[in-house]
Amino acid sequence: MLRRLRASAAPRWAVFGSQAIVASAIALAGGVLVIAAAALAYQIHAPRAPAGVLAAWLLAGSVFACLGILLSCIPTSRGALGAGLGLFFVMMMLSGADPPFEVMTGVMRHVSDILPLTYVTRILQAPWLGTALAWRDVAVALAIAVAAAVTARAAFRWE
Repeated sequence: MLRRLRASAAPRWAVFGSQAIVASAIALAGGVLVIAAAALAYQIHAPRAPAGVLAAWLLAGSVFACLGILLSCIPTSRGALGAGLGLFFVMMMLSGADPPFEVMTGVMRHVSDILPLTYVTRILQAPWLGTALAWRDVAVALAIAVAAAVTARAAFRWE
């Protein structure tokens, strides 16, 4: 598919930009639906700082867009799918997004310290709950995004 896109007259930034816009719209719609369902089922409260939640959501999207582009550097689609699913399940179980940190063992907490979703979860929770944002978490998330983007830039091939 990438070979066909490369043969077209569309510039690369347009191809990737349109993918980013569509993925962001889908993620926003999905997030709104999840929040609406949670509000109906669990009586959640509104975010304390809605602008902060939006900024955190944009940062989270950037981090995972960079990681997704890095995964696209894997030569086969099966390999990329396998790596992506493996990362997804590990991150969901060890990042604090599913079981809370309080029920994890020490080893599990140490593993969670290297996962991007751990930092993104904390960044999203802070403005929603009205707690102080840990700038270390923001710095680590940005470092992960930059490292993934630089590595993907060096490794990405259109063929």
